Amino acid sequence: MATGKQSKIHYKAYRNTPLHPELEQRNALRSKIRVRVEHVFGAQKNDQNMRIIRTIGITRAQAKIGLTNLVYNMKRFAYLVTHSPPILAKTTG
Repeated sequence: MATGKQSKIHYKAYRNTPLHPELEQRNALRSKIRVRVEHVFGAQKNDQNMRIIRTIGITRAQAKIGLTNLVYNMKRFAYLVTHSPPILAKTTG
């Protein structure tokens, strides 16, 4: 592209025209990146009731979004700490 940016939109198959295997591969690569971001927004939307932000003023909306991100990160950290394999101490000698 002229601006140096690359499109990350998925390719679509149409009726009676299957997607070329190379385009399916490109879609799979794009999905690996996309799923990481989409899961965060989905968790915030479902778990923390962030379907709509009802605040007066952009500052309060930014604060609400910031706190939501903080809570998500804390929940994610707690999950990773409790579900990670134990670290085995090295024994000497």
